[in-house]
Amino acid sequence: LTHNQIQLQLKWPNDIYYNGLKIGGVLCESVYDMKHRQYVITSGVGLNVSNKEPTLCINDIIQQKASKEEEEHKQSESKLRDLVLSREQV
Repeated sequence: LTHNQIQLQLKWPNDIYYNGLKIGGVLCESVYDMKHRQYVITSGVGLNVSNKEPTLCINDIIQQKASKEEEEHKQSESKLRDLVLSREQV
């Protein structure tokens, strides 16, 4: 994918959405351990990479964008070919 950007949204408090469908989540948690006098911090990101149910997966998003880009490339090639052929006939 070279020209298209994938638009993601972060919804409070921790969900990641694409086109209104949840594709992942963010975990961020901290607890103070009084015995050891330190904070314990847990963080992570979960993404729906290949499971299409119940919403959408990242692999599908990438495939959709790649297919769209490939179709646009084919259309550009066709227009360029038509332009070259029209100039050759002049």
